[in-house]
Amino acid sequence: MPIIAVANNKGGVGKTTTAVNLAAALAARGRRVALIDLDGQRNATVSLGMRDAPPLAGRLLAGAPGVLLTRETGRRGLWLVPGDATLAAQEPRAVLDGAARRDAGVVAIANMGEAFDVVVVDCPPALGAATGAALAAADVWLVPVAPHFLALEGLSAFLRVAQERGGARAGLLVLLTMVDRRILAHRDAVEMIRAHFGARVLAVEIPVNTRLAEAPARGMTAAEYSEQSTGAAAYSTLAAEMETKLGGRDSG
Repeated sequence: MPIIAVANNKGGVGKTTTAVNLAAALAARGRRVALIDLDGQRNATVSLGMRDAPPLAGRLLAGAPGVLLTRETGRRGLWLVPGDATLAAQEPRAVLDGAARRDAGVVAIANMGEAFDVVVVDCPPALGAATGAALAAADVWLVPVAPHFLALEGLSAFLRVAQERGGARAGLLVLLTMVDRRILAHRDAVEMIRAHFGARVLAVEIPVNTRLAEAPARGMTAAEYSEQSTGAAAYSTLAAEMETKLGGRDSG
């Protein structure tokens, strides 16, 4: 079943917000979903109100069976491999290279696709070993991009390195996040990114939304915190669009 690596080496683009809320929205649509928190900051784990969950992502990267490491989140259809703070110290020293595609972590992440309808991986904002394993195992690279000046250059650079060192088997999808269409610079950046990447850019745009920013501190998804908010609605739309991109509800 599809494995979606949510990745961007630039922080502050809504990567974890996207991973958490996409996973929750897919689960709400009847999918059996596993969310893997590979970011050493454990933000996805905390965002689901599971701050005290045991650190297990490091064991997954070491090759332990992912099914044994998942924990129930209290949400129907959604499981979590909790983040491991020790990964934060390891990432700056790790180098993403061809060997990452063959290591135990790649196999462990890939095997999780056999037990779940969808696996969503929240990658750290660095092209280290954890991101390399996720990219190599993934069927889809979902890259959140905020509509800022130089966003296109940064995205292009990330993709070049990721494809050279992590492999290019996966499909690429670009998600525009933190968009405020009242701002001319945002509109210009959105048009530039869409023109460059074409059909790879998802139709839905995630807006700047206060509720999205407030929800993690309460250990809640956007839909749990404010179901009628524009942010929650956008991620629900994203889930529907991803299902279409992945070939419908009956495919893997």
